[in-house]
Amino acid sequence: MARVLYAAAPWWSGLRHRFRSISQAKTFADHAGYRLSFLWGVSEGVAYCRYEDILAPVPGVRMINVAEDEFKRIEQVYRSSKNIRFEGKQFTVYRPGGPLTDQLFAFDLWGDFAETGALQRRVSLSGHPVIPATAAPSAELRRKADDFIRRHELQKRVGIRVRVTENPVDGRKPRRIQGDLDNTIR
Repeated sequence: MARVLYAAAPWWSGLRHRFRSISQAKTFADHAGYRLSFLWGVSEGVAYCRYEDILAPVPGVRMINVAEDEFKRIEQVYRSSKNIRFEGKQFTVYRPGGPLTDQLFAFDLWGDFAETGALQRRVSLSGHPVIPATAAPSAELRRKADDFIRRHELQKRVGIRVRVTENPVDGRKPRRIQGDLDNTIR
């Protein structure tokens, strides 16, 4: 029987958080001979986007889109159980420092990367390099962006990001007056 690792990040997490979880789980899976599947919560954290709608595949990682309500249910089962059933298969819930089985499920519940971080540390101790997981934008998204750039001739424009803050303890003043913006850019 093949060794399988299912991993997930919290439903509220954004792209950066999810990709850190994927990188840590993938480092372990590649080193220890597991096939990695990552549960992608189609939730508020990623504007309810399915994985393939925004990103191209990550080599060696099977992405599984899971609706937010189902994802939260899986999280609840994971919190309170030693085993979890998903896609008709039984998995051992992985807790940091716990034993490894051939069918593992690691869910980064709190946003501290405890589960996938613990798996990655098992590999780091052996000197295996950590290679961050990356993904390009999906082909459809790239096509739409390229079309928008061409249509609005954005390649001919110079852009600058101006941040306005209304925080009363921040010493910087908001730059809303054109003259102030011009001086800031100069």
